[in-house]
Amino acid sequence: MMPHSLSAERQRLFNEVIWRLMGSLDDNAWRDMLDPRSRLGAAVRALYLRLSEAPDDDDPAALLLASGASFAITRPRRRR
Repeated sequence: MMPHSLSAERQRLFNEVIWRLMGSLDDNAWRDMLDPRSRLGAAVRALYLRLSEAPDDDDPAALLLASGASFAITRPRRRR
């Protein structure tokens, strides 16, 4: 459980981002997202913390864009 909590609007936005991310990942990367020791898991945790610690008047969508720019998440290349 995360030590901070989000408002209902920010929680909904965070959940939507995570669900979209999960849909674009393979099984191994999906498991990495759930592991806080992995790079991807650390990025997800940082995103959550950024949303929870930002003032209420900050635009959550802008916070997500800034977080996404900080963590480059790329898909594995497909073999031809």
